[in-house]
Amino acid sequence: MRVMALCLAVGCTSTARKPGPSAHEEHTGGEETDSAASDTGRAAAPLRVLLANVGNLDEASGGPCPSSPYFGSTCSIAQEQELSAQIAAAAPDIAVLLEIFDSNTCETSTEDPDLICTGVETRAPYQQIRRLMGDAYTLSCDTRSHRSCVAVRTTAFEMASCPAGDLCMSGSTTAPHPEACDGRGSLTSVSRIDLVATAESPLPESAALAVVPTHALNATDLEGDACREAHYRDALDTLPGADPTLVAGDMNMDPYRFPDLFPSADYWHTRVGDEKRFVALNLDADPPTPTWMDLATLDYVLSDVLEGDCTVLTGSNRLDPSGLTLDHRGVLCTLMWIP
Repeated sequence: MRVMALCLAVGCTSTARKPGPSAHEEHTGGEETDSAASDTGRAAAPLRVLLANVGNLDEASGGPCPSSPYFGSTCSIAQEQELSAQIAAAAPDIAVLLEIFDSNTCETSTEDPDLICTGVETRAPYQQIRRLMGDAYTLSCDTRSHRSCVAVRTTAFEMASCPAGDLCMSGSTTAPHPEACDGRGSLTSVSRIDLVATAESPLPESAALAVVPTHALNATDLEGDACREAHYRDALDTLPGADPTLVAGDMNMDPYRFPDLFPSADYWHTRVGDEKRFVALNLDADPPTPTWMDLATLDYVLSDVLEGDCTVLTGSNRLDPSGLTLDHRGVLCTLMWIP
């Protein structure tokens, strides 16, 4: 990648910026309330949110996944099955999964029965996102490459643009690819899906929530960073609008370890933190627990209406506990609605 290699070359500082006040403090002025309970007549329940980049380093480490057609996505049925079991154990109400493989991009079949594209025509379920999440979720992916997908438990949320229980491979509103990217980042995207809480949701019934899955450009120079900043602007300004929002994704920058490395980090801190709209919910330390290769925190869960605790899934809690080749670590959050 990567940010770390560039930092070693230029000598980055590692001064982290402090997170801002909680969403509760921003929206209530610090006064204690139990709005979810009072609005619905029932005790407030935690919302479980999972962020997971399920791409891998196989092409660089000698594993089974070649670059074409998998482009860094998990290609192995055995790996998928382990990931699916770990996701089921996490039991998220909302999951944002990145670097998903779209079976429609299979170029040729192979002899290896463990590869997704071998016998893809008869594989069931056909799409990786459904195999990972199972039947209890409504699924929607971005319109550019179908690699950034949102899964919501059908008993907890309705999706505005995808029928309950369906898989909508192009169901999410996706921002136009930024002009600043100039051909870079063919598999990146920023998209949005609108949710409404059901009577069985952890959130107040009929509460509206915009979810913005984000996969920003991995940039190592100033020209690339302009593209990454454009992705941040889409994720933190354009697509959220004025609606209650959850932003989750691979930001491909660590603005807390390396706040002065690129202009995109400066922009990040105008939108996230002290007296800003969004709170980064996985700032568990200073600097935060790494989510990429135990070296940098590239993956973030942000919100303006949710607060709570997030855990980076490391060690035996990894989504790939048998030692697969995922380079990112999942982030699992237990959150409360603070209107």
